[in-house]
Amino acid sequence: MMVINFLIIFFIFVSKAIAFQLPPQPFQENSTETAALIVHFNEGAGTVVKNYANTSDGTISGNGVWVTGYMGGALNLGTANGDRVEFGDIRGSDFSGNSTFTYITIRRVYSETSAEWIDKGNSPAWNIRTFQVQAGDLVFQVDEAGTLTKWGTAGNFFSGRNLLNKWVCYILVFVGDGAGRVTANRFRFYANGERITWALREGSEPRDFIRGGNNLVIGNVPGGGVANKCDCDIDSEGIYTMDMTGGTDAGARALTQKIMGDSELYTDLP
Repeated sequence: MMVINFLIIFFIFVSKAIAFQLPPQPFQENSTETAALIVHFNEGAGTVVKNYANTSDGTISGNGVWVTGYMGGALNLGTANGDRVEFGDIRGSDFSGNSTFTYITIRRVYSETSAEWIDKGNSPAWNIRTFQVQAGDLVFQVDEAGTLTKWGTAGNFFSGRNLLNKWVCYILVFVGDGAGRVTANRFRFYANGERITWALREGSEPRDFIRGGNNLVIGNVPGGGVANKCDCDIDSEGIYTMDMTGGTDAGARALTQKIMGDSELYTDLP
């Protein structure tokens, strides 16, 4: 009996030690019922990317390369036209101005070139892109029947904050107003826990936020042109149909800590 009790205690101790040593996995504490996209890029080979939100899996096109990520594997989408991961018309990606959602991505960006991060459909559509209004900016763009409106950061966002060539957790929260209209004060944006000023950059507001009818794409959309290259490594991506930060900057900081650990947080935050 003593031997059995010892083995049980030893097993529990070893299990806890192993669990403690494992790197924090993004999004593991969240129910897939609130998720439209959970991608870890841990496959390491092949052209299929698992979507753990139990919606459409992704298919790699172009010259994507499997690389080492922040917490496991990652996918490099380089500077070639067509490098992308294409998903189906996944549940929860058909957002409108009535919706509240959180987009989380862990990326290592290499340059401030024009790039598509994530895109839903053609006109009408929404997407997140860089180098749209000024060099080195990051914007959320809505295309309402061919009329573009863009909200986002100021120029030189990445180089100005020393974010190039390192792993960063970016969190974008959009809170719907119940009337399907978008204004700058509906967005909150964070980089490794630091809230970044987000403002109307081009076009007019309020603007209707209408879903696109095409697939969800990470990287360069089909026919996007050679200018829309990604030039980054992607460790993880997630889209949730809720405010994952609890509506506060402190919540965003705590979420970043869960995902990245303390070492990657901005140290100048209160």
